[in-house]
Amino acid sequence: MLIKSNDLLIRNLAQQSVVWFKAANAYVLVAPQMAKLIERIGKGLDDKALIDWSQKNLKLSKHQSEALLKATFKLIAELNVTKPVIKSALQIADKHQDYAFIKYYKIGHFVVKASFESEALAFLIHPKFDHLSVAETPFNTEFEVSLQNEQLILKVDNLVVGTWAKNEVEYFQGKFSMCLITQLYGKAESEWMGVFHASALSDGKNSVLFMGDSGNGKSTLAALLMAKGFGLLA
Repeated sequence: MLIKSNDLLIRNLAQQSVVWFKAANAYVLVAPQMAKLIERIGKGLDDKALIDWSQKNLKLSKHQSEALLKATFKLIAELNVTKPVIKSALQIADKHQDYAFIKYYKIGHFVVKASFESEALAFLIHPKFDHLSVAETPFNTEFEVSLQNEQLILKVDNLVVGTWAKNEVEYFQGKFSMCLITQLYGKAESEWMGVFHASALSDGKNSVLFMGDSGNGKSTLAALLMAKGFGLLA
Protein backbone atom coordinates (compact mmCIF):
# COMPACT_ATOMS: atom_id res chain seq x y z
CA MET A 1 0.00 0.00 0.00
CA LEU A 2 1.33 3.43 -0.97
CA ILE A 3 0.15 5.02 2.28
CA LYS A 4 -2.16 4.20 5.21
CA SER A 5 -4.87 6.34 6.76
CA ASN A 6 -3.08 6.56 10.11
CA ASP A 7 -0.06 8.07 8.33
CA LEU A 8 -2.16 11.05 7.21
CA LEU A 9 -3.97 13.99 8.72
CA ILE A 10 -6.38 15.94 6.52
CA ARG A 11 -8.12 19.18 7.43
CA ASN A 12 -10.15 21.61 5.34
CA LEU A 13 -9.01 25.23 5.35
CA ALA A 14 -11.20 27.74 3.50
CA GLN A 15 -11.10 26.67 -0.17
CA GLN A 16 -8.06 24.44 0.31
CA SER A 17 -7.20 21.27 2.21
CA VAL A 18 -4.13 20.66 4.36
CA VAL A 19 -2.63 17.17 4.14
CA TRP A 20 0.02 16.26 6.73
CA PHE A 21 2.32 13.30 6.09
CA LYS A 22 3.52 11.57 9.25
CA ALA A 23 6.63 9.99 7.72
CA ALA A 24 8.18 13.26 6.55
CA ASN A 25 6.47 15.44 9.17
CA ALA A 26 5.50 17.73 6.30
CA TYR A 27 2.26 19.23 5.05
CA VAL A 28 1.02 20.43 1.71
CA LEU A 29 -1.91 22.57 0.59
CA VAL A 30 -3.96 20.85 -2.11
CA ALA A 31 -7.35 21.16 -3.75
CA PRO A 32 -10.13 19.46 -1.74
CA GLN A 33 -10.63 16.97 -4.58
CA MET A 34 -7.05 15.75 -4.34
CA ALA A 35 -7.31 15.58 -0.53
CA LYS A 36 -10.39 13.36 -0.82
CA LEU A 37 -8.55 11.15 -3.29
CA ILE A 38 -5.53 10.88 -0.96
CA GLU A 39 -7.89 9.93 1.86
CA ARG A 40 -9.33 7.07 -0.21
CA ILE A 41 -5.88 5.91 -1.26
CA GLY A 42 -5.10 5.68 2.46
CA LYS A 43 -8.14 3.46 2.92
CA GLY A 44 -6.70 0.97 0.44
CA LEU A 45 -8.97 1.43 -2.60
CA ASP A 46 -7.49 -0.01 -5.79
CA ASP A 47 -6.84 2.02 -8.95
CA LYS A 48 -10.12 1.07 -10.62
CA ALA A 49 -12.17 2.00 -7.57
CA LEU A 50 -10.32 5.31 -7.28
CA ILE A 51 -10.90 6.15 -10.94
CA ASP A 52 -14.57 5.19 -10.68
CA TRP A 53 -14.92 7.37 -7.57
CA SER A 54 -13.30 10.32 -9.32
CA GLN A 55 -15.59 9.99 -12.32
CA LYS A 56 -18.71 9.76 -10.17
CA ASN A 57 -17.96 12.28 -7.41
CA LEU A 58 -15.65 14.76 -9.10
CA LYS A 59 -17.45 14.64 -12.44
CA LEU A 60 -14.23 13.90 -14.31
CA SER A 61 -13.75 11.91 -17.47
CA LYS A 62 -11.87 8.64 -17.29
CA HIS A 63 -8.81 10.30 -18.81
CA GLN A 64 -8.96 13.17 -16.31
CA SER A 65 -9.44 10.74 -13.43
CA GLU A 66 -6.40 8.73 -14.49
CA ALA A 67 -4.32 11.92 -14.77
CA LEU A 68 -5.44 13.07 -11.31
CA LEU A 69 -4.65 9.68 -9.81
CA LYS A 70 -1.19 9.70 -11.39
CA ALA A 71 -0.47 13.19 -10.04
CA THR A 72 -1.71 12.17 -6.59
CA PHE A 73 0.46 9.05 -6.52
CA LYS A 74 3.46 11.20 -7.48
CA LEU A 75 2.71 13.67 -4.67
CA ILE A 76 2.40 10.90 -2.08
CA ALA A 77 5.63 9.25 -3.24
CA GLU A 78 7.50 12.54 -2.83
CA LEU A 79 6.15 13.37 0.63
CA ASN A 80 5.62 10.00 2.28
CA VAL A 81 9.34 9.48 2.86
CA THR A 82 10.99 9.07 6.24
CA LYS A 83 14.22 11.00 6.72
CA PRO A 84 17.09 8.46 6.88
CA VAL A 85 18.89 8.06 10.19
CA ILE A 86 22.60 8.71 9.93
CA LYS A 87 24.40 6.03 11.91
CA SER A 88 27.99 6.65 10.83
CA ALA A 89 28.21 9.83 12.92
CA LEU A 90 27.94 7.83 16.13
CA GLN A 91 31.19 6.06 15.26
CA ILE A 92 33.28 9.23 15.65
CA ALA A 93 32.53 9.71 19.35
CA ASP A 94 35.72 7.90 20.41
CA LYS A 95 37.94 9.06 17.54
CA HIS A 96 40.67 11.61 18.07
CA GLN A 97 39.85 14.82 16.26
CA ASP A 98 42.22 17.63 15.26
CA TYR A 99 40.60 21.04 15.32
CA ALA A 100 41.85 23.98 13.28
CA PHE A 101 39.73 26.62 14.99
CA ILE A 102 39.22 26.74 18.77
CA LYS A 103 37.40 29.48 20.66
CA TYR A 104 36.39 30.12 24.25
CA TYR A 105 33.11 31.91 24.99
CA LYS A 106 32.39 33.33 28.45
CA ILE A 107 28.83 33.97 29.65
CA GLY A 108 28.92 35.30 33.19
CA HIS A 109 31.12 32.81 35.04
CA PHE A 110 30.36 30.00 32.56
CA VAL A 111 32.96 29.18 29.90
CA VAL A 112 32.35 27.16 26.74
CA LYS A 113 35.18 25.71 24.68
CA ALA A 114 34.10 25.48 21.03
CA SER A 115 36.29 23.37 18.74
CA PHE A 116 35.76 23.42 14.97
CA GLU A 117 37.35 21.11 12.43
CA SER A 118 37.76 23.96 9.96
CA GLU A 119 37.37 27.71 9.72
CA ALA A 120 34.47 27.18 7.32
CA LEU A 121 32.58 25.24 10.00
CA ALA A 122 33.47 27.86 12.60
CA PHE A 123 31.90 30.51 10.38
CA LEU A 124 28.52 28.80 10.88
CA ILE A 125 28.65 29.50 14.63
CA HIS A 126 31.44 31.89 15.65
CA PRO A 127 30.09 35.23 14.30
CA LYS A 128 27.04 34.89 16.56
CA PHE A 129 29.18 34.43 19.68
CA ASP A 130 32.27 36.43 18.76
CA HIS A 131 31.46 39.17 21.30
CA LEU A 132 31.72 36.54 24.07
CA SER A 133 35.23 35.44 23.06
CA VAL A 134 37.97 35.28 25.70
CA ALA A 135 41.53 33.98 25.82
CA GLU A 136 42.18 30.28 26.52
CA THR A 137 40.94 29.49 30.01
CA PRO A 138 39.55 26.57 32.07
CA PHE A 139 36.10 25.69 30.74
CA ASN A 140 32.83 24.18 31.97
CA THR A 141 31.76 22.39 28.79
CA GLU A 142 33.13 21.61 25.34
CA PHE A 143 31.31 21.73 22.01
CA GLU A 144 32.94 20.04 18.99
CA VAL A 145 31.88 20.57 15.38
CA SER A 146 33.18 18.42 12.54
CA LEU A 147 32.23 17.04 9.15
CA GLN A 148 32.03 13.38 8.17
CA ASN A 149 30.46 11.81 5.09
CA GLU A 150 28.97 15.20 4.17
CA GLN A 151 27.25 15.34 7.56
CA LEU A 152 27.68 18.07 10.16
CA ILE A 153 28.46 16.49 13.53
CA LEU A 154 27.87 18.19 16.89
CA LYS A 155 29.34 16.72 20.07
CA VAL A 156 28.87 18.09 23.58
CA ASP A 157 31.35 16.83 26.16
CA ASN A 158 32.38 14.04 23.75
CA LEU A 159 28.82 12.81 23.15
CA VAL A 160 27.24 13.07 19.70
CA VAL A 161 24.00 15.02 20.05
CA GLY A 162 23.08 15.27 16.38
CA THR A 163 23.97 15.06 12.70
CA TRP A 164 22.73 17.22 9.85
CA ALA A 165 23.07 17.37 6.08
CA LYS A 166 24.71 20.47 4.62
CA ASN A 167 21.33 21.86 3.59
CA GLU A 168 20.14 21.68 7.21
CA VAL A 169 22.51 24.30 8.59
CA GLU A 170 19.73 26.24 10.34
CA TYR A 171 18.70 23.13 12.29
CA PHE A 172 22.33 22.54 13.31
CA GLN A 173 22.72 26.16 14.43
CA GLY A 174 19.50 25.96 16.42
CA LYS A 175 20.64 22.77 18.15
CA PHE A 176 23.99 24.35 19.01
CA SER A 177 22.22 27.28 20.68
CA MET A 178 19.75 25.00 22.45
CA CYS A 179 22.56 22.81 23.83
CA LEU A 180 24.38 25.91 25.00
CA ILE A 181 21.30 27.08 26.91
CA THR A 182 20.77 23.67 28.53
CA GLN A 183 24.41 23.56 29.62
CA LEU A 184 24.33 27.14 30.89
CA TYR A 185 21.23 26.64 33.04
CA GLY A 186 21.75 22.97 33.89
CA LYS A 187 18.31 21.98 32.60
CA ALA A 188 17.30 19.31 30.09
CA GLU A 189 15.95 20.38 26.71
CA SER A 190 12.57 18.84 27.58
CA GLU A 191 12.18 21.33 30.44
CA TRP A 192 12.12 24.32 28.09
CA MET A 193 9.20 25.79 26.20
CA GLY A 194 10.01 26.97 22.68
CA VAL A 195 8.50 29.73 20.60
CA PHE A 196 8.31 28.73 16.94
CA HIS A 197 9.01 31.03 14.02
CA ALA A 198 5.52 30.55 12.71
CA SER A 199 2.05 31.92 12.14
CA ALA A 200 -0.88 30.55 14.14
CA LEU A 201 -4.51 31.22 13.28
CA SER A 202 -7.91 30.18 14.58
CA ASP A 203 -11.51 30.10 13.43
CA GLY A 204 -12.68 30.22 17.05
CA LYS A 205 -12.93 26.44 17.40
CA ASN A 206 -9.81 25.02 15.80
CA SER A 207 -6.28 26.34 15.36
CA VAL A 208 -3.58 25.78 12.77
CA LEU A 209 0.15 26.51 13.07
CA PHE A 210 2.16 27.23 9.92
CA MET A 211 5.88 26.55 10.31
CA GLY A 212 8.69 26.91 7.81
CA ASP A 213 11.82 28.74 6.75
CA SER A 214 11.83 32.51 6.33
CA GLY A 215 10.43 33.61 3.00
CA ASN A 216 8.19 30.58 2.49
CA GLY A 217 4.99 32.61 2.77
CA LYS A 218 3.75 32.04 6.33
CA SER A 219 2.92 35.69 6.95
CA THR A 220 1.38 36.10 3.50
CA LEU A 221 -0.84 33.07 4.01
CA ALA A 222 -1.80 34.32 7.47
CA ALA A 223 -2.76 37.72 6.04
CA LEU A 224 -4.92 36.12 3.35
CA LEU A 225 -6.70 33.92 5.89
CA MET A 226 -7.25 36.84 8.26
CA ALA A 227 -8.97 38.65 5.40
CA LYS A 228 -11.32 35.66 5.20
CA GLY A 229 -12.27 35.82 8.87
CA PHE A 230 -9.57 33.87 10.68
CA GLY A 231 -8.09 35.32 13.87
CA LEU A 232 -4.35 35.64 14.44
CA LEU A 233 -3.06 33.84 17.54
CA ALA A 234 0.65 34.52 17.08
